[in-house]
Amino acid sequence: MYAGMCWTSSLTGRSEADAPDVPFDVECRRALQRLRSALSTVGTVLDDVLTLSVALRDPTALAIFDAVMAEFFTAPYPARTLIGAPLDGAVAVSAQAVCRAEAVLRRVGADRVLEVVFSR
Repeated sequence: MYAGMCWTSSLTGRSEADAPDVPFDVECRRALQRLRSALSTVGTVLDDVLTLSVALRDPTALAIFDAVMAEFFTAPYPARTLIGAPLDGAVAVSAQAVCRAEAVLRRVGADRVLEVVFSR
């Protein structure tokens, strides 16, 4: 966190234990679940996401990603950037977010946020 903002790294919906043919919607759901989990470690939630950047190996699968995204986000939706990208290996989707951290500070307090960030 810095200057009232929180950033995540790029998160995928794949694990090393996955078979190569994991359905795309399952991979999207896992990526967004991992995003939600990463945000929760510093006390923020998906409602705090301002921007969401998503890379899709196959941009024609956008409708599937949109349907899964609707399971995780409600209006007003975060600004979103989508790109088609040659992702590594079997990865078909990657997501990262920028969040309002001041909401986190109000909910859990600055001392708790610093404890979580610096204990890692």
